[in-house]
Amino acid sequence: MRRLILFACTFAPSGIRIWILRRLGFQIGRNCRIGIGAVVVADQIRLGNDVQINSLSIIYNLREFTVGSGSMISYLNIIYSAKGDGYFRVGERFGTGLWAIFDCTGGIQAGDFCGVGPQSFLNTHANHLPTSLGFTNKYSPITLGDRVWLMLGVKVTPGVSIADDVHVAPGTVVARSIKKSGFFLNSYMGETDVLMPIPEMRMRKVDAAFIDAWMGKVFDDLPRYVEAVERRRCVVTRRSDGWELSFDGDKLVVIDGRDKSISHRDNTLYLLYDHRDPADLPKVNWLDCHSLEYCFVSPIRNWRTLREFFYGTHGMLLAEWEPSKGNG
Repeated sequence: MRRLILFACTFAPSGIRIWILRRLGFQIGRNCRIGIGAVVVADQIRLGNDVQINSLSIIYNLREFTVGSGSMISYLNIIYSAKGDGYFRVGERFGTGLWAIFDCTGGIQAGDFCGVGPQSFLNTHANHLPTSLGFTNKYSPITLGDRVWLMLGVKVTPGVSIADDVHVAPGTVVARSIKKSGFFLNSYMGETDVLMPIPEMRMRKVDAAFIDAWMGKVFDDLPRYVEAVERRRCVVTRRSDGWELSFDGDKLVVIDGRDKSISHRDNTLYLLYDHRDPADLPKVNWLDCHSLEYCFVSPIRNWRTLREFFYGTHGMLLAEWEPSKGNG
């Protein structure tokens, strides 16, 4: 009966659908969105905060569908189980590209910060040819570690396990487990695979100069992002201590949280950014962007845009400025 209700919700608006899922007893986090036309049918559904399932994807016939916070299932994805008892379990900030296909008959599990590129295919069972003639129809799970990136058109065969910090080249067929981190290529039928070190720039420690250059790029991109997503105008002005954002007259100041000498000067709404451990700023109330809707940004009506831009696109933490406590 629950599966029938879930299927009937396919064309319901996201807010109504989320309400129904919760009423059915499923575990749904804050700020989740399911696009109209997306099929989501499973015996167990668990969504973390800020999960986005885009329109026209098909998630069907699963025993368990578990997606971590900040994850995004793209358009036209297919996540299914042939026997109805497969599972799909992924960690935080998992993302997919267009036309990615996941055969979860044997089960698929992934860690945090994984990405599966467009037209990739993860297949957990071999074939339906007769075993009496020597063919195999083995069902074996696929497991991805943390920070695994499967690029465009990657194919993963049953029983493969991929270690942490592996980037797989476009078009690669992964027919054997990858046990060490690195940039992976293979010829599939060849004797040996190629596993090269990931370029240092991708694994480098973030230093102050890199943050400065990166933040400048982030705020250069923000007006175009706001216009494309919300069809609204956003004006970004550089300040000596950060940036001032203006959304149709509502203002928000984003301050460089590394500067310990910042003082509160007016009644403007403030956010801080910093890439250190939150414990380094004990007098600042850190937010993980899941709480922005409830605590801080809703008065200027742009909390969703900021959350998606900073957290979803750039993986940033933002902190609320508390003028009554100061900045320590």
